[in-house]
Amino acid sequence: MKTSIKIIKPGRAQMTDEAGAARPEKSVEESTREMVSTVKSWIADLQDRKRTQRESVAPLSVTASAAATERI
Repeated sequence: MKTSIKIIKPGRAQMTDEAGAARPEKSVEESTREMVSTVKSWIADLQDRKRTQRESVAPLSVTASAAATERI
C-alpha cells in the first residue's frame, strides 16, 4: 500500500492561512458562473482558431486546383 507524505516548509502554512483569510470564499453561483465563462471563452477561441485555419487553407486549395486545371 502506498502512503503519501505531505511536506510543509516552515512558514508556508502561516502564509496560506493568511492568504485564505484575506480572500472570502465564493458562493456556488459565483464559482459556476466563472467556470462557465472560462469554458465559453475556450470554445470561442477554438472556433476562431478553426475559422482562421479554414480561411488560410481555402485560398491555397483553390490556387492548387486552378493550377492543375491550367496544365490540362
